[in-house]
Amino acid sequence: MVPFITASDIKKVEQETIIEQHISSLNLMERAAKVCFENIQSDYPLIQSVLIVASVGNNGGDGLAIATMLSNINISVDLYIMGEPMLKASDEFKANFNSVRNNNQIHFVFDIKENKKYDVVIDALFGIGFKKRRNIILDDIIDQINNFKCPIISIDLPSGMVADDFEQNQKCIKATITYTFQVNKLCFAYSPNYRYLGKLKVLDIQLSPTAIKKYSSYFYSYCQNGIKDIYKPREFHSHKGLFGHSLIIGGQTGMSGAVNFASIGALHSGVGLLTTWLPKNIQTIFHTHVLEGMSKTPTQSTNQDFLSEFPDQEFIKKHKITGIAIGMGMGTNVETEEALNAWLQKKYSCPIIIDADAITIFSKNIKLLEIGNKFIFTPHPKEWERLGNKGLPFTNFQHCMDTAKRMAQKYNIFIHLKNSISLTFTPSGDIFAWLHPLPYLAKGGSGDVLSGVLAGLMSQGYESLHAIFLSQYLIYQSVQITAASKKESVESFLPHQITNNFGQAFISLLRKSSYE
Repeated sequence: MVPFITASDIKKVEQETIIEQHISSLNLMERAAKVCFENIQSDYPLIQSVLIVASVGNNGGDGLAIATMLSNINISVDLYIMGEPMLKASDEFKANFNSVRNNNQIHFVFDIKENKKYDVVIDALFGIGFKKRRNIILDDIIDQINNFKCPIISIDLPSGMVADDFEQNQKCIKATITYTFQVNKLCFAYSPNYRYLGKLKVLDIQLSPTAIKKYSSYFYSYCQNGIKDIYKPREFHSHKGLFGHSLIIGGQTGMSGAVNFASIGALHSGVGLLTTWLPKNIQTIFHTHVLEGMSKTPTQSTNQDFLSEFPDQEFIKKHKITGIAIGMGMGTNVETEEALNAWLQKKYSCPIIIDADAITIFSKNIKLLEIGNKFIFTPHPKEWERLGNKGLPFTNFQHCMDTAKRMAQKYNIFIHLKNSISLTFTPSGDIFAWLHPLPYLAKGGSGDVLSGVLAGLMSQGYESLHAIFLSQYLIYQSVQITAASKKESVESFLPHQITNNFGQAFISLLRKSSYE
């Protein structure tokens, strides 16, 4: 887990690291610059010419140190400095500036409007210390940098971005890649900021683990590497009865795709058995697409186009259901709402994923949250506006965060807020972010697959938070494999393809083959 820490607390972590490790702030700056330099070599091994744009603060000091390291391997470096180096500069900047000034291979430029081509531009203007303020000179420099037709690397943060603010409303560098140091900044949690952050890499500069833990609070991102500790490999001698029975509930005439996607997601998660509860009129369509699942239709209801009856406790007990997902493509007919309200009044021992139309029904009767079942809500932004924001737009992101955190704690539920940056709010008050945006998933149906995968994993005995982590990982890896094959574009990729590479995603979690 990588924590989100405020800018002021990051500075405290740095100071405590300096004291604990008996180093100077200049040593720490050189350490950070070296890690950036090594990543530049790895990410852009063929570059020959670089422009570094720096200010006179510590972020600029990082840029100067990187300039020296690049020039030492015979890369042509042009350096533009915004501000007067010897007036308001930090001591660390001055030390690195003296070194750069004596380096004949680093060339100072005084106008970055020059018509010169570079392989890479490095943005070392401002880091986490930047505050919101209007500056015409800075705006002009940001425009000039963004106009370069080459990769832009931002150090710690794209200049113009404020570390502790979710929403950015001023000009900002549009980085190709951002090298940030050791911990997450709060601004990383807001999806629209990735148009500026580009690819995000969190670089280890060996800040004090004790200090990081001291200033970490309740907000973390979960890493791909940690998923292997969650994953439960299967024994050689296994059978379907060991891996749970998922119940997927949803669908209506004209909306059969959603419940199909969820069912396929559950099957690909490895669940032992799957039953899908759906209206009679889409049963044939369902079995055309889902060959391995069973289906049940209401026996008492005369309506065959939508659900007005749900499986009772006797059905759930008889079939040993261990996980439920409800709402996908279900609709919000009056009969459906009334039947769901009655069904939810009963206690169920297995976890229940509340998705799509079921979320909308909850938003109309918020007292349903007080029932106390093991609920996991999986809203997308518009569904969250109805359920938690009470009509306020999702763009009021601080309000979204505060409300979701409060609701998860108050009602003892999990809320997994689906977006390009997904956020999970827990009953304990912790928040977890998945910082791996995938534009391939920006289509209706992707969330239905996620709900099915979640139900399948929880049916197999994964606890709620681990099931959420693992489902995000499997989907991410599977889609990345498709992306790497270059057989689909972000436009052409469809939700039914999400699980195509789940096999390889699971195999990536094995420390060694369990079946050799």
